[in-house]
Amino acid sequence: MKFFNLYTFFCLILLISIIRIIYKLYRKNDVHPLQNSPHFVNYIKNIHPNLYPIKISDFSSNNNEKFYQVYLSKLNKPSLHQLEILHSYTNYIDNLLLKQGILGLDKVNWLFLISDNELEKSMPFTLGEYIIISKKDIILMERKKTKHFIEILIHEKLHVLQRKYQLQFNRFYKRTYKFLHKRLKLSEVPLYIKTNYMTNPDSNFDFWTYKWNKTIYYPYLKYNFKNNSISDCLLSQSSTMGDINKFKDFIKVKYHNISIYHPNEIFAYTVSKHILDNSLDEIFVKFLNIL
Repeated sequence: MKFFNLYTFFCLILLISIIRIIYKLYRKNDVHPLQNSPHFVNYIKNIHPNLYPIKISDFSSNNNEKFYQVYLSKLNKPSLHQLEILHSYTNYIDNLLLKQGILGLDKVNWLFLISDNELEKSMPFTLGEYIIISKKDIILMERKKTKHFIEILIHEKLHVLQRKYQLQFNRFYKRTYKFLHKRLKLSEVPLYIKTNYMTNPDSNFDFWTYKWNKTIYYPYLKYNFKNNSISDCLLSQSSTMGDINKFKDFIKVKYHNISIYHPNEIFAYTVSKHILDNSLDEIFVKFLNIL
């Protein structure tokens, strides 16, 4: 009888231990993928409150902690069906890159989160290791496989790669983009820019100044509150505006429909377009492959 009671006691202890382990694993899996992401936390911290209702269209508070929580709630893991749609694209891209001998993008995984349509104006972007695709875009991607979305996914995966190897990319930029002048921290950017700067997590909190025609410019993604639009902007230190199209001619970009406010964007835009055209310069292929 005593043996039975002792046996029962140990079985009960073992059962409790197993339940605790299962609960901890469940809680661990229940944590949002970005909950403890330093990149995500830093991104939220660097958004000016003026831009809160632009980043989340139905948001009406200046409280940073509340903004953080609401923003996080609008990012969710993809359903199995959504993953199937995304995998049909990523398999195609992986084969495309392999055919062109571009192996560097294999150094980061395809990881996705799905955003609510009111977040970041439904635009694709990246946070931490994740590519963010809106619910609206997922529906469009399912209807028909298009070059537009293939290019977007290559572009965004390049941003994840940049985040992992930002120091190496910065060295490459200095050698390749001769117009780069100085790299600043966001804290060093003038306040009059920050108040309408459409902060982009893909810049990884670097802010570069450009030198063109002996003039130093602050390039940034500007939000125009009057007409609810977003555009590239070149603002000199004396507050005069530079001509974006003439600057694109100056830096000799093949494609004019690209964003030029940050070297990460110039690289991601041009490389993804050249990959689709099967015309990526060997210098870029070699750089990506030795990361």
